[in-house]
Parts: sequence; structure tokens; C-alpha cells
Amino acid sequence: MEYVRLGGGLEVSRFGFGGCPLGGHGWGDTDEQRLKAAINAAFDAGVTLFDTADIYGLGKSEALLGEVLEARRDEVVFATKFGVRRNGETTFHDNSAAWVRSSVEGSLKRLRTDRIDLYQLHYWDQTTPLPDIVDTLQDLMRQGKIRAFGVTNLDPREISSDPVEGLVSFSMEYNLIHRERCAEIRAIEAGGLTFLSWGSLAQGALSGKYSADTTFDPNDRRSRDAYSAFHGEGKARREEAVALLRTLAPKYPGRTVAQLAVRWILDTHPTSVTLIGMKSPEQVSDMSGAFDWSLSAEDLMQLSALGSAARNPASTGSA
Repeated sequence: MEYVRLGGGLEVSRFGFGGCPLGGHGWGDTDEQRLKAAINAAFDAGVTLFDTADIYGLGKSEALLGEVLEARRDEVVFATKFGVRRNGETTFHDNSAAWVRSSVEGSLKRLRTDRIDLYQLHYWDQTTPLPDIVDTLQDLMRQGKIRAFGVTNLDPREISSDPVEGLVSFSMEYNLIHRERCAEIRAIEAGGLTFLSWGSLAQGALSGKYSADTTFDPNDRRSRDAYSAFHGEGKARREEAVALLRTLAPKYPGRTVAQLAVRWILDTHPTSVTLIGMKSPEQVSDMSGAFDWSLSAEDLMQLSALGSAARNPASTGSA
């Protein structure tokens, strides 16, 4: 396993266990025992960063992580998110101080811990001033409820062009299909923040498991047009990327298409963490093979040359 430090501080594995599938919603059929086995398999493989959100399964994802990892708490890093609320059939964003303080208490309880290592703004509600959100998070740091904080789906330079005490990371969708923000990500990394890529396999599109004819049941979020790697022009880009990955894979004996796709992120951004959603121990085993080696410079350039930024509109899928 490879490790980096969040903003130069807390050490974490570069394989970030993505906890969205643990919520059991929108990823097709899931089995709780296999989800628990995936968590254990990740820990045994050297994964220390477990990333989730209070909205994933309305707390179920956090609760599973807390249950399985309670005895290993001091050996892992919990990263969770706040700011997305569900009221009946309505989902909306809320970054108010009252909601943040309520959310952190719920997450602490479900994760069975006395502190959250990385507390992340999931989506900005466009209403609460960003400095006010930072003030609330810094107050939670002073209280010892969180150790550091990060932002997702937001350019942290909107908060400040200068370093912000406690802010150590940022997270955006990024993969071989959706990479139009590469230059922006590099500029933010240069300021000392650690990049966490979500959608690292484009919700599984870059695993090589799906053909052009694959369809999904309505209970799978990938049936929705928002997950563009499975629809229209995005599907064509996926097929192009997977075809090249399959061509290159024989040069790396024992490596899979999915491993090459993840390795491209790791090599393109050497201080980054890749968040990968996990549903089974087999997936953990496969993704563990993406670490502790590198693509050749030639292959890295060839993959980076796929398509063009102009052809890669940002996905509106969520993480």
C-alpha cells in the first residue's frame, strides 16, 4: 500500500475506501455481510482511510463502518461528509451552523468514535457564507470533535487564496473520462492541499466489466442519465478508454483494466488519494493491485491524450 499525508499532516492510504455503496441505496443489490467483509478486507490490505457521508443510506454507511472498525479505531482514519439533507422525498443542501453541529453529533454516534479525522463539506448550499462554515468547523476542531476538514465538489480557492487553518483536502470527480478539471486540480495541489478523487472508476464504467449494451435496473443509480459514462457520448468515451486500457494491460502482467485506470490517477497526481466505492472483498482485492507500481511514461502520456477536455463535460453524478 502507498501512503500520503493530508495537507502534510495525518497519514492515510492512497486507496480510500469509498463508503457510498455501504449505504445500500442506488448500487443495485447489496449484501450486508459482504459489505462488512469488504471493510475487513480493506483493513487487512493496508487501507487506513475510510470515506463516507451521513447521507449514504441515511447513516447506514457510517453505522457499518463504526460497527466493523470499532476495535481498530486508532488504526484507521474516518472521513465523513455533511451538508446534504433528506426530508421525505426531498433532498437538499444545508450548511447552516445548526445543521453542521447536529450532523457531527450524529456522525460521531454512528461511527462509534469521539472524533472525526476528516470532516468534509459535501456540497455548498450557495446560501451560507463560506467563512461562516469555516468558523463552525474550526470551532468543532477546538472542541476536539474533528481533527481537520476538507471540501468536496468545491474549489477551495473560493474560500481563500491563502492557507486556511484546518483545511487539508479537497475532492472532485476525476477519472479517465471526466478529467476536464486537471489543470485546476494541479493548481490547488500546488497550494498544499491533498486531492481526493471520487468517481475514480466512473462508477465502475472503467472496470471493463460493462459492454456497450449493458443496462441497469431502476434501483441502480447508473440507470440515470446523470451518470454519463453509461449514456450517450459519455458511453462512447468510456468504450474508447476501456479499449486502450485493454490494449495496454498485457504490458503489465497480472494487472487488470480497472487497476490501470486507477493507476493513471495515482501517477498523474502523485500526492493524491483515490476514493473507490467497495461492495465486496473481491473488489478490494482487485483494487489493491493498483498500488506499489507505476505506468511507463509512454503509457501515461497515451492515456492522458485520450479525447480532449472540450469533449469531457462534467458529470452531474453525486458522491
